[in-house]
Amino acid sequence: MAKRTIMDDLLSLGARLPWKLSVALAIGSGITLHAISLIDPPASQGLEDISSVVFIQAARTLGLFGQFLIPTALLFGAVGGYVQKRRGDSLLYQSRQSPSRVSHLSWQQFEQLTGALFHAQGYDVQQNLMGGPDGGVDAVLRKGNETYLVQCKQWRAQKVGLPVIRELLGAMTANAAAGGFVVTTGEFTSDAKQFATGRNIILIDGKALALALKNKPPSPTAHTATSSAFPRCPICASTMVKRTAKRGKQVGLPFWGCERFPNCRGTRNIDHT
Repeated sequence: MAKRTIMDDLLSLGARLPWKLSVALAIGSGITLHAISLIDPPASQGLEDISSVVFIQAARTLGLFGQFLIPTALLFGAVGGYVQKRRGDSLLYQSRQSPSRVSHLSWQQFEQLTGALFHAQGYDVQQNLMGGPDGGVDAVLRKGNETYLVQCKQWRAQKVGLPVIRELLGAMTANAAAGGFVVTTGEFTSDAKQFATGRNIILIDGKALALALKNKPPSPTAHTATSSAFPRCPICASTMVKRTAKRGKQVGLPFWGCERFPNCRGTRNIDHT
């Protein structure tokens, strides 16, 4: 994965926050940093004053350049996030009216559509706005305290194979994600399906995507998008998420946990035989 910079983080922050908050932060940071850039350094009276002079000079330099760079990054991020969301919402509406058009979208449009689809299901969606290497991640989903990673493959003639699933699993491990989704307009190879089973990776093929566009959402509780009934929490009746035990006698084994964790700690066992 390409190394992220502070500017990348600021762009992502501006895109994730509500646009009004991003604008307010841009204005506030610009005013604050401008004021810092105008601070007069104290006159040095000896060696004991050098550290304070150096600190103030460093702060002034940060204020001098940051008063332009930081607000600009936040504003560009806000604009990018807003445009991305509007395009995604438009694509989602059009695709629901005519599902067959999904196979004719560009890969950029397909990623925007996928983000809008997950957002419509209640996820906080952060998409890759930089247009560069994504390291196997096209979007990051958050719901409650859980994080999920998404990889999109707009492949018409080629089946999505095992390397794509392995790449996503590596990204999930590196980011401590609860699960992941691979979304394609086509199909998955049998090796990819087998590898995803039991690893909290949901494979959404063209047929499952068509169902999702009909308001039948993909769920992180399934091995793949073709799995059937999903269990309900015995405490609050919410949908349950497949997790892996990290301690105790069942360490390393999967179990069903309430998606509202930690607000609800309902669990169900999974038959491991």
